[in-house]
Amino acid sequence: MLSYDIVGDGPPMLLIHGLGITRSVWRNLESQLSQRARLILVELPGFGQSPPPSPNFLSACVKALVELRQRLGISRWTVLSYSCSADIGRAYIRRDAAHVAGGIFLCPIQRSGRWPVLHFMGCSVLRWWPGFTAWLFSGARLRWMIVTLAFNGERHTCTREWFQEISAQPIAILEAQLTQSFDPIQTELSPEIPVLRIWGRYDRLAARPRSMGPHDRVIEANHGAPLLASTLVLREVYAFLQRQAEAGAPASVPAFGRPGAL
Repeated sequence: MLSYDIVGDGPPMLLIHGLGITRSVWRNLESQLSQRARLILVELPGFGQSPPPSPNFLSACVKALVELRQRLGISRWTVLSYSCSADIGRAYIRRDAAHVAGGIFLCPIQRSGRWPVLHFMGCSVLRWWPGFTAWLFSGARLRWMIVTLAFNGERHTCTREWFQEISAQPIAILEAQLTQSFDPIQTELSPEIPVLRIWGRYDRLAARPRSMGPHDRVIEANHGAPLLASTLVLREVYAFLQRQAEAGAPASVPAFGRPGAL
């Protein structure tokens, strides 16, 4: 069973963290968002107290999330996934669609654009250099990636925290998440499931689509949006939840803003 915390009251919402970092990434959103929704802050397989994945990271995540929802007795919830966990969120939603009220993808890194090529190159390197992941996620290289790619060269307290968190993760888990998080099925979700994609205008990791759709929103942020642009993220999430409530929720789903049992 995955490790998780439950905070707040209202319609249930699952929050899925990104690569190498824990559910602490949500701390700047948690206090306010928990006033509107009951948050299930999960740790993916291999992180924190969650058991390690077996045999495939993506499949293990999807299976574990289904089991978690069933264990908690949740009939429907909204899924908010961050960074490279966007594909995990999408694969889960496709698998458990009847129990998903909506999907929110924050700074989503997806298997599109340049990522298939980079993914292939990374897997190729690992075949002849098994220690590549340990080399990459250590010391100055890891610090550079966090500061330069995630925070656009700006140093914050959270950059040090991310370095400490990622450094503390088992290399096998980082490698599994890095190479096995991307959903090979890249079809759109069912149109019956409301979707919101929040992009950072200055994000160096999550490339925005050339053609923005009605479900896409751009905020003034980089990849550290959950921590550095939490107010802007909350504005978009609140609007999305309000649209869901106004569209009408099934009788088994509590209306937005009203306490509801899991």
